[in-house]
Amino acid sequence: MELLIERIKSDLGQILVVSDGEALCALEFDDAEERMLTSLEKRYGTVPVQKNQKSLGGGRSPPGLLSR
Repeated sequence: MELLIERIKSDLGQILVVSDGEALCALEFDDAEERMLTSLEKRYGTVPVQKNQKSLGGGRSPPGLLSR
């Protein structure tokens, strides 16, 4: 198993999305990355984590994401 971390720009700040290629494993804001990695290690053990170096999202939230 390998986990992939994607960074998505949003109006609320950068969001980290972690998946195993099939399912969402974690979702956190950028400032909680270390806590998230610690939590993932407790849950999955020592698993390779591949960080995508480019950001996704273009700085805007998807339409309707923050609608009330």
